[in-house]
Amino acid sequence: MLRRELAIVMRARITWLAAALSALLVGHGFVLAIDLYSAGSRSVLSNTLAAREFDPLAGIVRPLLGGLYLSVSLLAPLVAARAIAIEKERRTFRPLLLQTARRWASSLRKRSRRWSA
Repeated sequence: MLRRELAIVMRARITWLAAALSALLVGHGFVLAIDLYSAGSRSVLSNTLAAREFDPLAGIVRPLLGGLYLSVSLLAPLVAARAIAIEKERRTFRPLLLQTARRWASSLRKRSRRWSA
């Protein structure tokens, strides 16, 4: 089941277009973050109070993850829409949802039994 869904998604052109756009967005954000962080670190050398508060996590990692979050939230629905449309065309979407829901429900029941014992 999962193998078929991945094959549908990986064969689509929109998947690779979304991956390329998100790579550009995240890469551009990384280059800008490095540029801004290096410019800020040069000005911090003269001020000891600013040096204590200058955080590389806030300066580099957060903009990088922000670009990744933006690209996933904007482009992931485009990728998922194709797989859902193909499943609806084959009339296998509802049984797939039922099958997935049963797995989650049965696994939750099994875990709750283990925890209660």
